[in-house]
Amino acid sequence: MIKFYYDLKPSRNYMNSTVEVLDPEYVITVDLPGLKKEDIKVTLEEDILTITAKRTKEENKEYYLDERYYGELTRTFRLQDLKEDGEYKAIYENGVLTVRLPKLTEAETKKIITIE
Repeated sequence: MIKFYYDLKPSRNYMNSTVEVLDPEYVITVDLPGLKKEDIKVTLEEDILTITAKRTKEENKEYYLDERYYGELTRTFRLQDLKEDGEYKAIYENGVLTVRLPKLTEAETKKIITIE
């Protein structure tokens, strides 16, 4: 009989993500497989977007091998030129969180300085 032995625990306890800069908005996509929508929190404070997720281990189960990460995961993004009163959206579907944040256009961020 072959004995299965694995003595290293994976140290990956972060969120895989992408940030797309599109013309009218930022689109942040984060892989969060196996979580419920209720276990995910998205906050925006000034120009800081924070995504927090929590995975809890089921009690009273015996595992042969368990490589999953349990606990709280947090990912923070600093995004420039966000619209203050923008229509912010977050959708969680099939283990992927997508956050859409409108940003200021180039015309809205451009400042003209008058010469005296």
